[in-house]
Amino acid sequence: MSPIEREQLLGYVLGALDEDEHRHVDARLRREADLRRNLESVRRSLRPLQSMRRAYEPPEGLAGRTCQMVSRHQERAAALPSLAPCSTLPRWGHGLRFADLAVAAAVCLAVTAILIPALQSSRFNAQILTCQDKLRQIGVALTQYSDRNGGYFPVVPQRGALASAGIYAPVLLDHGLLKESAQVVCPGSPLAEDRQFQVPPLAEVRLASDDGGQDIRRKMGGSYGYSLGYVHDGVYRPTKNRHRPTFALLADSPSAEMPELRSVNHAGKGQNVLFEDGHVSFLSSPSVPSSPDCYFTNDDGRIAAGVHPDDSVIVSSTTCPLVSDGD
Repeated sequence: MSPIEREQLLGYVLGALDEDEHRHVDARLRREADLRRNLESVRRSLRPLQSMRRAYEPPEGLAGRTCQMVSRHQERAAALPSLAPCSTLPRWGHGLRFADLAVAAAVCLAVTAILIPALQSSRFNAQILTCQDKLRQIGVALTQYSDRNGGYFPVVPQRGALASAGIYAPVLLDHGLLKESAQVVCPGSPLAEDRQFQVPPLAEVRLASDDGGQDIRRKMGGSYGYSLGYVHDGVYRPTKNRHRPTFALLADSPSAEMPELRSVNHAGKGQNVLFEDGHVSFLSSPSVPSSPDCYFTNDDGRIAAGVHPDDSVIVSSTTCPLVSDGD
């Protein structure tokens, strides 16, 4: 079990996941026996804490001693008004001293300081895992599409109403390979807040006017950026599926507002990347592993189609194949 998966299951057990993430884990638990075993392992590790889940009566004399302590401190501070006397409160014998209370308070603060960041980290990692699962599902759909279309992935045309990278989603929807719009929404992206988001039908994209079409094109790819084709001998060519392990096909969408065009998804801390062979990796830098090549620009450093067949360029939903930097 990976650390990220363990934190996701910990968040599941503690109720720290949001509704979508909880449903995602439920779905995985129904179909993955290994994940169910890992969940039981997490629950076993938490059982020693069950002994702490009981109600405690306050120590005898706590109220009286607390009032006396406050009264003594206020008597030392001449500028402060005196407290009403606490001597009338009953004393129920000897219980915790102030030092004991201080230690207990310190323990509570320490537990809070550890638990809250852990829960936050658990949710962050759960979003990464959910995003990766969605990218794998889209990867399967893209592979099925290529199997039916001579080995080629959905083509991003050079011009016309369909000439935007996000067209991959309406194309998969049109071929019945995209089951629901939520598949292209990363839970760690701003789009996750839009409960009304829908991938537009291909026919709607074709008929969209220039004014309304821009908004459709901006959202139709969901939270993800898609790979353009490449230019060879002055001719733009689509991407063919060669099952390459280092060819980036889809990823959390790049952003012009972030350094290195990094995605704003996942709080800008990195991006999930789907590679042509179907595996998904979370990378903190927009570069192909073991290579200085940035997969958000082509080998000429431009946001445009690749300059050779192995030059992968992932762009945001509205990007056309033949655009220059700054367009």
